[in-house]
Amino acid sequence: MTSKLSPSEKQSIILNEAKGIQHPLYYVCHMKNGSVQVRKRKAPLNSPAPAPAPVVQEAPKVDEKKEEEQAYTNKMLLEMMTKILERNSVVNEPNMDPIEREKETKENQEYVQSMEEKRIHFDDEPEPEPEPPNPQPQVRRIIPRIRRL
Repeated sequence: MTSKLSPSEKQSIILNEAKGIQHPLYYVCHMKNGSVQVRKRKAPLNSPAPAPAPVVQEAPKVDEKKEEEQAYTNKMLLEMMTKILERNSVVNEPNMDPIEREKETKENQEYVQSMEEKRIHFDDEPEPEPEPPNPQPQVRRIIPRIRRL
């Protein structure tokens, strides 16, 4: 006993499948060419999947305490870098020869000194002002307006 589904029944099965509700006797098959078919299951589902809970859309909450984005300038980045380098300039590796350790510590301190000089050089220069954003070009209407008679 084969019963053919009407187009409206097929449509409802496809829509329910898209919502996540499976039909106990039929399933939806998507073909490579983009068509959708409804096929009969070989074995019916034992228990139909419970209907999903209705989705309630809430308005997005606006955080009043939104942190302002902080723009880092070159000066600030150099200051942060020199602070980090000053903390890490002394080499404390236990397996290193004392002569090697002193040599690396000296190299690190020289590098920190050169970074300090660069930072002082940047302190003398004024910060460039950010360029204003370019205005968007006006879109011209290509399609002529239709006049009603």
